[in-house]
Amino acid sequence: MIQVFVNETSIDKQYNTIDEFQNAVVVFNNVFNRFVDIVGKQNLRFAIYFEEYCLENCYPMENSCLKKSLNAIRGKLIRETFMKLFYRKLHLVNWRETQAHNPNDIFFCKESNTNVSDTSIAELTERKLANAELVSFLYNFLGSIFDNHAMIRVTKNNHPDEISLDCIKSENCLDNWLEPKFCIKKHAYNPTSNISPRDEQTVLSDSKKFTQTNYIDPNGSRHIYEERETLYLWYVDNFHFGGSAHPCSIGHLRPAA
Repeated sequence: MIQVFVNETSIDKQYNTIDEFQNAVVVFNNVFNRFVDIVGKQNLRFAIYFEEYCLENCYPMENSCLKKSLNAIRGKLIRETFMKLFYRKLHLVNWRETQAHNPNDIFFCKESNTNVSDTSIAELTERKLANAELVSFLYNFLGSIFDNHAMIRVTKNNHPDEISLDCIKSENCLDNWLEPKFCIKKHAYNPTSNISPRDEQTVLSDSKKFTQTNYIDPNGSRHIYEERETLYLWYVDNFHFGGSAHPCSIGHLRPAA
């Protein structure tokens, strides 16, 4: 079983605007929709751990808890996708119901230089101490103190041994983590699928012809790409799938020279 822990300590007032937070939620949605899609095709069991209390007690922005910040997102589809994942699709589990670590033990993260006792990081560390072969990762929200780390090292009670935890913050990170384990590049788009293709399963993956921009499509869920030759903008339409799947154009980002 794959165990995924959403790291609540990666939600720590790092966003200055609702648009910054909205972009982080888009990434969360894309990562976990992709994760569920891939592991589902492989018929793999998984558990995703996150405490619902974080909705009221974690703060993406100053004076704005996670629940309040989500309600402030202007993109209705983005918000609805997150809530669908949170309450239905991911089957989130509260790790405290099967807590392995002792809350009195001291856990310290080398990369963030912080005490992470009695957190999801401590819990995953304890589980890896008990089972070194555990397949698992931490999901970190964009812009956190863990942002530049594909792996973090954690110690317990000042013991010199370090436990390494894999970290994911984006679709690219997820692909890099999944590929050596499950060979995801072998999975071409199925024309009978009832979900739209991933970007890399379309012509937009051709970096010689298209460049990924920092913009998100009008529905708030897919990256926009600029065609190098024409400067036209394209994205994958989530409302078409299977044999009718196709990229959509939304004109120019700037006038052609």
